Amino acid sequence: MKYAAVSILLLVMSVVVFRLLQPEPIHTASMDTASPVDTSALVEENAEVFRRIFWRQPGEADKIIQSQRRERVSGEGAPTEWDWFLAVDPSAEFADYLFEENPFQLTISTDEVDLTGTTDWFPQSTHGYEIRRSLTGEMTLLINPKTRRIYAWNQARAFRPAIQLPDEPTSTSPNRNAGRLPPTSPPNPE
Repeated sequence: MKYAAVSILLLVMSVVVFRLLQPEPIHTASMDTASPVDTSALVEENAEVFRRIFWRQPGEADKIIQSQRRERVSGEGAPTEWDWFLAVDPSAEFADYLFEENPFQLTISTDEVDLTGTTDWFPQSTHGYEIRRSLTGEMTLLINPKTRRIYAWNQARAFRPAIQLPDEPTSTSPNRNAGRLPPTSPPNPE
């Protein structure tokens, strides 16, 4: 009983912490259209999208070209799915991390990728790009073989609401030993 209570408490605390740490939605960030006044905010938004996709800070040599984060909201108003888009000219260190260490288990793909619904600056066709995808299909990278620019698209889903378990039966059994064991002791061989 104690273990179940502690487990439930940890689960509830994890959900609360997860909800508290969710950042505000990041809107389209483009270095080309930014004014000098909001450049620092734009750089931070680009870096946040980079962190969300690759789970690490961008290096000083990683040049983020554009980024965008989209949310799809459920009927209750809570985000249920996210799409992160990023265009980056990677540093040699980051390219080695991404392709040699391969933390996301990216595999080269020859399959056509449906790019409908991507941003207007994202490639609209995979023709001429090297395609790498994660095993789950949540992360797609399009790499320009000439410039080595990476276009990343990462899709994520929020936690699903817990299912409601039926209430415990209210009637109690008259037999307190009901369960796996028989109500009487086994015969004693003599």
